[in-house]
Amino acid sequence: GGILFLAARGLPFSISAGVGFVVLFGVAVLNGLVLISRLNDLRDHGVTDLRQRILTATEERLRPILLTATAAIMGFTPMAISASAGAEVQRPLATVVIGGLITATALTLIVVPVLYYMVEKGKSTPQAKSNGGTNTVVAVVSLLLLINLSLPVVAQDNPTKQLRMEEAVAIALANNPRIKAANLGVTREEKLKKSVVDLGNTSVGYTQGEINTTGFIDNGFEISQGFKFPTVYGTRAKVQESKIELSQQIVAVSTNDLVRQVKREYVQLAWAYSQLELYNKLDSIYTYFVQAAELRYSTGETNRLAKIAAEGKHQEILLLKQQTEADVEIYKLRLQNVMNYDTAVQIVQKDLRNIVIQLNVDMAGTTQNPLLNFYRQRINVAQQQYKLQKSEFVPEFSAGFFSQKIEGIPGATGFSVGIGIPLAFWANSGRSQAAEVDIAIASAEYDSYNLQLHTMFDNLIQEFTKYQAQLDYYQSKGLELADELVNFAGKGYAAGEIDYVEYIRNLDQAN
Repeated sequence: GGILFLAARGLPFSISAGVGFVVLFGVAVLNGLVLISRLNDLRDHGVTDLRQRILTATEERLRPILLTATAAIMGFTPMAISASAGAEVQRPLATVVIGGLITATALTLIVVPVLYYMVEKGKSTPQAKSNGGTNTVVAVVSLLLLINLSLPVVAQDNPTKQLRMEEAVAIALANNPRIKAANLGVTREEKLKKSVVDLGNTSVGYTQGEINTTGFIDNGFEISQGFKFPTVYGTRAKVQESKIELSQQIVAVSTNDLVRQVKREYVQLAWAYSQLELYNKLDSIYTYFVQAAELRYSTGETNRLAKIAAEGKHQEILLLKQQTEADVEIYKLRLQNVMNYDTAVQIVQKDLRNIVIQLNVDMAGTTQNPLLNFYRQRINVAQQQYKLQKSEFVPEFSAGFFSQKIEGIPGATGFSVGIGIPLAFWANSGRSQAAEVDIAIASAEYDSYNLQLHTMFDNLIQEFTKYQAQLDYYQSKGLELADELVNFAGKGYAAGEIDYVEYIRNLDQAN
């Protein structure tokens, strides 16, 4: 039941699904024990009729068995349909338990009584007593096992995703929570555009009382609204636009960094596979070396020391090969983690490839560096904030309408306008000066990173030139010399022209 439900939902067999089977087995065994213990209890109390014993025990234990299964199914249902954080772990576990309990409950109430009947009936016949009464039971159990083995087991497979570098990058960009958070930051700043034109609260008032001593109760109603100078709203809009662009630069920085991480882990895994290929080749070479050393030792051509040295070098290569195999699995997990992917991954491009780079030593290309653009946009935000603080020095305006009833005569209406002059200018002056300092801070951070970027660029140019020269040497001469060393050393040792010490030295040099 658990396997069928996993297959129906398209979920692979995983560790959490295995934990679900452990939980399922516990509940299923418990329900079986509840039924069998009651059957044996009725037998001990003198109920000899086998059919009556089974019907009575099944009827009495139907409610607790169904209650146990139903409670577990209801408890795991929210986990099975969950889509929140951690749902990738919860869903397989809950799916196994729910599907397994449905079939396990049916087996407990139908198959277990049938098997009990066969066992007890077999014990009461003379022929069964001679052979243990187990033939029928063995046949039924074998039939059940064959049925289970014939069920589809697609859900037990844990597929490995074969990925190219571009696919790995695309999956990481879609799943990474840091990118999602950065995109939500852009959405947040776009939503705040609605707050640019903020008129504040509208003032509504009502008065009632005797204005003149004429005995009349007078009343008045008034409504007024204050607003900033129109240029303030325009400056606020520019500030918000600059903040939106700043949040977009954060997305670009996060994306660039994530792409770099994915490519680094992908190439690191390809490098580990290349190392593994090298050690497989060396394993074959040293296997031949050990065989040749044993042959020469058995014929008396060399002493035991040569044989021990050959075996030692072979074991050293085997250990390095084992460590590299472990590194491959580690790099797979690191790539899977940086992708935030719940399925095991495998790379398609397992060989290291020479990337042709058109090297441009001009720094012009670094002007589009995402982090440099981020610092540049921070200067823009600080400048817009400074302009906004300067605009706060302009007056504010207000306009209103009133309606009054005086000495019993209604309909006295009018309007009012007002102007708010910022006499206490020192508060705005302080905020304006602070905004000006923010511009200087943002400019200093931009200059600092720009200098750091130039230094990094120059260093990387030098490293690239150095490694390119090494690569050119290995591809043009080094690898060919290594193959010749291995070839001639092997032939020389086999022919007895060189001893084991020189042979090992040649192999180490070739490596």
